[in-house]
Order: sequence, then structure tokens, then C-alpha cells
Amino acid sequence: MSRISEIAFATLGVRDLRTTTTFYRDVFDYEQLASGAVDPELAALWQVPSGTTARYAVLGRRGAPRGRLRLLACEPPGEHAWGSYERYFDYGHYAINIRVPDIRSHWTRIIGGGAKPKSGPTHWVVEAGMEAWDSLSWDPDGTLLDSYTVTGRPDVFQDLQGHASELETVAIHVGDADRAKRFYVALGYSTFFDRRIDDLGAFFHLPDGVVLRDVNLYKPECSGIGRIEIVQYEGLLGNPVGPLARPPRRGILSISFECEHLESAAAIVCEHGGSVAGAPVEVDLPAVGAVRALSATAPDGEVLEFYERGPR
Repeated sequence: MSRISEIAFATLGVRDLRTTTTFYRDVFDYEQLASGAVDPELAALWQVPSGTTARYAVLGRRGAPRGRLRLLACEPPGEHAWGSYERYFDYGHYAINIRVPDIRSHWTRIIGGGAKPKSGPTHWVVEAGMEAWDSLSWDPDGTLLDSYTVTGRPDVFQDLQGHASELETVAIHVGDADRAKRFYVALGYSTFFDRRIDDLGAFFHLPDGVVLRDVNLYKPECSGIGRIEIVQYEGLLGNPVGPLARPPRRGILSISFECEHLESAAAIVCEHGGSVAGAPVEVDLPAVGAVRALSATAPDGEVLEFYERGPR
């Protein structure tokens, strides 16, 4: 099988590049690694509507090749793909997750930086030997941000040395957790944990009787970052948000993976319930360089980007 990386980028549609860049720089100490205008080739790959002016900025930890944020600002900006997250049980890219050394002290920094609180730091036992303090807030564009601290499993959660992690996980809400798990396992992920959660209803603001299926996938041979969290609300039927998660809308628009062989990655997507949008294109991908790339869709409608390095 052609090797496929953990999540290399999450693309966020934003209202204003400066505001959102400042938030992630000041709150999580990310650096701006690239910025500029979106040229026609990138616009086609990123599905920016014809005639729309767009700019981008790439943020992350310098020297870290994975777990970066790609901000995309269109003029004029659109509405948020998830609205105000009233229908949290719909399907699609739902939240970005960033780990910090101590969320109980970092929470003030997150809210002071311009995030809107949803659920303050709350303790829960993930599994025997692993516990978390977890929080939920909305970033300046209204995109859900999960920030947390974990104790236990140092093989996965490496010491942060006093700073925030790269983008550690993207949470995806799905209609069928088993189907989604098979899809991402086909992309090379392994199961970190798979459990049903029925004791955090207040934290997640769930109706009585709804159980959350939480499947966390990772690539232990790569790193502890760039993971996939699959969430299914058992007993609640939703609708796909993916068709709305396109520029110029705001929110999580896509996640990106580097691969050794683009056509092999495309074949895996199609063989496991996804689809590919057109033929590969050659572009200069910001913060990466010359690549062949394509856009694809997973079984629940979320957009994926795959790219293979190489000369144009």
C-alpha cells in the first residue's frame, strides 16, 4: 500500500486573515509559515468559486511537517457551514483539537484571545491509565475548538515542553461510525480507542438517552498528531454538512494528506465509499512546494485533499 501521512493540514474558512492569524498566534504560539493570494490553480483545487478573490495563510509550529492550519479568506466571506452548531449531530468536519500543557490555566488565554466559551475545562477518564481535562469553545470565526490536557499514554501524548501541540486531531461527525472507521483504516490509520460515552452528556449538551460513539484513530508509526476522531450520536439522525463546507463559507473546509502515490490514494478512496473530484492537478502548494494534488470526498461528505510531491 502507498504510504499516506497523518493529517498534514486542516483548511479553515475564515472571515478575516489577520484576526484569525492573531488568535492562533497569541493563544497557541503558532507561526505564520506562508501567506498570499490564491492563484487560479489553487482556486480550482480548493473549490473557490469563479470570480471570488481569496487569500490564504498557513500557520503551525516551525519545523513540524504535519498538523498545520491553512486559513482561507474569501471576499466577501460566507456564512459558517455549521451555522451556530445547533445541529451538532449532523455529519462532517466538526472541530479542531489542540492539546495544551494545562487547560485549566490556558482556558483564560483562549477566552481572552477572542474565543467564545461552550464548555469549560471538565475532567473525564478516557480509559484505564489515561485521563483528560477537556474544554470546548468557538474560535473568532465560530469554528469549534477542542482544547485539552491529557495524562497517561506518553507513547502517544509526548511531552509538550511548555507549549501547545500542533493540530492534534480533527473530529468528524458521521452517520455510521463503523463505515467511517473502515474508510480511514483503509487510509492507513489504526485504532487508538473505540468506546461509547454515556457520562458526559452535560459537557456535550446531549439530550437524555443519547450515547456518543467515539473512535480515535492514529498512525503510531508516524506521530501522535494528525489523528482522526470519529463521532456518532447513536439515536440521532443527521444530514451531511459537507456540501455546504465549500468556499466562501467559514468553518473546516477540508483536511489534507501527503501520499507517495496519488493514484493509489484515489483508488483507496473510491474502493471504500468515497469519490474523487476530477483529475490530479499540478500546483505550488503553500508551505509545501510543487505537488500533484486532487480533491476527494469521504463517505459522509467531508472533503479531503491528497498531494504527492514532485516537479511541476
